Amino acid sequence: LDENQGLVLLQEEGNDKEIANFFFKAETCNTHYAPIKKENEGADWDISQLGLGQVWFDLFLANDTPGVEYRLVPDTKEVERARMMVEQNSPGEPSELFKARYNEIPVFLDQRLRVKTDSGEDKVPMYLDLKNCMTTCQQAMDASPDDYESEISVAELTNLLHEMQSEDASCDFRQTILIPPIEELPELGKKGIKSSTAPKNDEPQLMSTDDLWDD
Repeated sequence: LDENQGLVLLQEEGNDKEIANFFFKAETCNTHYAPIKKENEGADWDISQLGLGQVWFDLFLANDTPGVEYRLVPDTKEVERARMMVEQNSPGEPSELFKARYNEIPVFLDQRLRVKTDSGEDKVPMYLDLKNCMTTCQQAMDASPDDYESEISVAELTNLLHEMQSEDASCDFRQTILIPPIEELPELGKKGIKSSTAPKNDEPQLMSTDDLWDD
C-alpha cells in the first residue's frame, strides 16, 4: 500500500490497464517490488495483509474497477514444484498448467487427509506451500503408521474456486480449509489428524524430494 493506504498500481508495456498485484508471501512481495522501489526515489510503500476471500470476492469476481487489472502472484518456487509434479504425473504429455507468471496458483492436498479445526470439525486441508503439506502428511504417518500412506496432488486455485462455486461441484468448500504458507506448522498430534485407510509407507508419496527442494 502507498502512504495513503491505496493499492500500488504498476504499468506494463503493451497493457493499457494499471496492475495491482497480490502475493501469498511477504518475501515474494518484497522481491518483486524492491527493484521498482529503488528506481522510484521517494516511493514509500508498505506491505499490508488482506484475506484471500476478501480479495477474491470483492475484487476479482466483482471486477468493477475500470482500468485496473488484479493479479494473484504465486511464489516461483511453489510454481516450479507444482510444474514438476504435473510433468511427473503425466510423462510425455505436454501441459500448459503453471507456466503463467500470475493467476495460476498451485494448491497442494491429499484428499484422504483430514485435520481437526478449532470448532472440532474434520476438514480436508489445502496448502499453498508444498513443504507445509508434506509436514502434515508426515505427522499423519507418524500418528497412524500402520494404515496411512500419503498421496499428494496439486490443483490450480482459481480453477478450484470456480469448481467449488458451480452447482455440480465435486468438492464442497465447506469441507475444506485453505492453509496459508507457514514457517513452522504446529504439531497436530494423533487427535488432530485423521486419514483414510491405506497401505503403510515410510515417506510421503510424491516424487524425488531432492529435485523438489533444490533451490
